[in-house]
Amino acid sequence: MLLNKLRMRNFKRFRDQEITFQDGITGIVGNNGTGKSSIVSAILFALYGLQGTGLDGNYIVSSFAGPQDTCEVRLDFSVGGNEYAVVRKFKRRASSNLHEANLYLNQKLLANSVQRVGDEMQRVVGMGPGDFRNTIYAGQKELLALIESRAGSRKDWFMQVLGIDYLKKDSAEHLKSIIDDREGTSRELAGRLQELDAEGARDRLATLR
Repeated sequence: MLLNKLRMRNFKRFRDQEITFQDGITGIVGNNGTGKSSIVSAILFALYGLQGTGLDGNYIVSSFAGPQDTCEVRLDFSVGGNEYAVVRKFKRRASSNLHEANLYLNQKLLANSVQRVGDEMQRVVGMGPGDFRNTIYAGQKELLALIESRAGSRKDWFMQVLGIDYLKKDSAEHLKSIIDDREGTSRELAGRLQELDAEGARDRLATLR
């Protein structure tokens, strides 16, 4: 996954800002309170909506925004040779907040609702917001939660992130197949032994006669 461009309007500290990501490593440098974390939050919001940021909707709308202004984030990125663009809009309203989402694949609309965009994003990215935060963007609290989790949970998490969780299922299925074969052979041998015992008993009985 390659990030290409991020556009933020009325999002947290940004009234209207566009960032183009170059090839290689991008460093985000600045003093405290200049919006470094807001850039990361904007990326998470674009990918996963409010669930991705872990923030309340009232805290993502910029203080610069007027009552009728809409908070909007657009993220252009590439995956597997395809070009994607996800656009999310959020607006505070008295009755209920407005949250819209659209996802484009190679400039064609792919999904156009919060639920459908969320489902497609998890499929495209290959992980949900929790795993994304723990791997691509790992904050201190998330890392501590992972460290303090059970060993079995950590193992499952790492296998999923590395894309080798299928090995666990394949190994279990292979082991079950071996056990089934051995049990089948054991039953077959047990049946054969019973037949031999019966034949031996008949032979001994015939000798006694």
